[in-house]
Amino acid sequence: MSSGMFVSDANKVTREVSGDTLPSGAIRQRVQASFGGDGVSRDVSDADPLPARAFARMPIVSATFTRPPNATAYAALDAVSNNATAGSVTPLAFQVADINDAPVALYRIICRTTDTGAGGHLFKLYLYSQSPTAVAGDNAAWSPTAMAGYIGAFTSSSFETFADGSVGFFFQEKGTMIQTKPESSGKNVYALLETIDGFTPSGASTVWTFTAEGQQGR
Repeated sequence: MSSGMFVSDANKVTREVSGDTLPSGAIRQRVQASFGGDGVSRDVSDADPLPARAFARMPIVSATFTRPPNATAYAALDAVSNNATAGSVTPLAFQVADINDAPVALYRIICRTTDTGAGGHLFKLYLYSQSPTAVAGDNAAWSPTAMAGYIGAFTSSSFETFADGSVGFFFQEKGTMIQTKPESSGKNVYALLETIDGFTPSGASTVWTFTAEGQQGR
């Protein structure tokens, strides 16, 4: 039951204060929660609840490229990408964060490709916190990029072969995860792919889709 109670302020002025009458007859002061700075605070309500912020997010994000329209065999330590011309290679881009500059930890990357020729073979993903400039085009011998933005590498287990493609699991090669921030004032990390041993594609223009799994801080 709502009731009123009277108190004296610092100037000895009597003011009514909202309260609830308990079964015992005592009056308990009613307190209204609010939030915001001085002069701009707002009362909490169903329409305007207390703000809450999650401190972790589990991103599962994908990036894809399509190989050039050929089935030319790859040697060990060749680049695998969307274009045979180095200057036209588009790195894989994973949007690992939902707010700019949020730190992330990457645990595993799964590759699903329509290329059955990748089955039984090994690959390596180089990861960057800024978009790298590829030095080698598709099916050319891998050549190191500039080290700016390089955050580590993931190497795959032997790809498993399925009726319609192959699947490989990539893990951090020098630890259990990569902790990083995405590109400056952005949300992405980037990757380039290299063969560890050679393989022959099962067809032209095979599609390679990579799914990154991790955790994002706020």
